[in-house]
Amino acid sequence: MKIIKTIDVKSNESLYRVACAMGELTLMRRLGKENGQEEPKPIKMSMDSIMDVLTYKFQMVFMDEFPKYAKNRMALGEDGDGIKVKVYDELLEDYDGECEHDECDDDSDDSVDLESILKDSGLESADEHVERLADDIKKKRGGIA
Repeated sequence: MKIIKTIDVKSNESLYRVACAMGELTLMRRLGKENGQEEPKPIKMSMDSIMDVLTYKFQMVFMDEFPKYAKNRMALGEDGDGIKVKVYDELLEDYDGECEHDECDDDSDDSVDLESILKDSGLESADEHVERLADDIKKKRGGIA
């Protein structure tokens, strides 16, 4: 897959807020796990649901703000300059293009799953990326993150 566009999420306040919320929740969960704190099943299910809602919200805001790329695969990631969305030349297989967000059935599978896109592309998932960043911070600060 070829990257056709890289979008700096900071340039769009709505995308930036959702991406930051996703990153903070992922970091909070990972740090809790590192400290040996297991999430009770109801909390884990709730947090998973919150992440699903945030992922869906991010996808919908992205499609609204960048309709030109609504049919393309994308990946959310972070580099030294901030949070970026990489848009690929490959089209989504199950995108029908006829359904507006408010008119879609909530049970439909038309949404983009960022985690699977990242794994299919050989890229880090958000959890893996945050874990790697936290490890880097620990190494720089002598083991305290």
